[in-house]
Amino acid sequence: MVNNFLKNNLAILFGNVFFKIGGYIYKFLMVYLLNNYAYGILTIISPFQNILQTLAAGGLPPTISKYVSEYNATNQKENSYKLILVSIKIAILLGITFGLLMIFFIAPLLVKIYNNNSLLLPLQIIGLIVPFSAIVGVFRGIFQGTYEMTHILTSRAIEQITMILSAIVLIILGFSVVGAIFGSVIGFFSSLISVIIILHKYFLDIFQGMLKLKMDFKEEIKIAYKIISFSIPVILTAISEIGIYSMTTTIMPLFITISEIGYFGIAEP
Repeated sequence: MVNNFLKNNLAILFGNVFFKIGGYIYKFLMVYLLNNYAYGILTIISPFQNILQTLAAGGLPPTISKYVSEYNATNQKENSYKLILVSIKIAILLGITFGLLMIFFIAPLLVKIYNNNSLLLPLQIIGLIVPFSAIVGVFRGIFQGTYEMTHILTSRAIEQITMILSAIVLIILGFSVVGAIFGSVIGFFSSLISVIIILHKYFLDIFQGMLKLKMDFKEEIKIAYKIISFSIPVILTAISEIGIYSMTTTIMPLFITISEIGYFGIAEP
């Protein structure tokens, strides 16, 4: 048990360091490939992407991790399957809802606030990322709840590598900042495919267990309420942290040019 604990903690530590370095590599590559104006746009929209993904995920990964590990430890497999199934439905609903809100309402509103039409398409592309990232979060919560941290690392590695390579190719093809952001869409889509394959290969009992479930709508609502109640403090904490680090970036477009924000984005890492 102690060995398993140490193994999982080392996996998390290695993963956090590796992906933090990967994030910096991505930023430095974007600085090299994009002009200052395009990098300024990328800097502006990043906080909105993070906030939207947090809202769409609904705090599901830690919630799923908590209950799945608890149910498995007490041999309540059916309750675990029910929680996972309802979580997937919540993720799909929230992902699509916030994605559509971003595309049709939030992005146009932000363009009006910042008075810059060049932000519209990049902001709308964020809406395409959200459904994939929300569902991926559910699967990663399952992996964490079953203490399979290496599967989380695998999916994150696929996501980050695919995102970086796709962004580079799309920028070289002439899509500039739109290509950089669309690389994230491709990255999360690739990650979604990977977690589905992993779950099917290593957790076939979960798939089979969910297919055999019979739940009425009232029971699903009860489980959904339990999930959301636990998730709300997680969401508020995550958004607060994003706000602390991103407040300057969201306010600056009201006072300085996007090119100047590009310099800030380059210096920030």
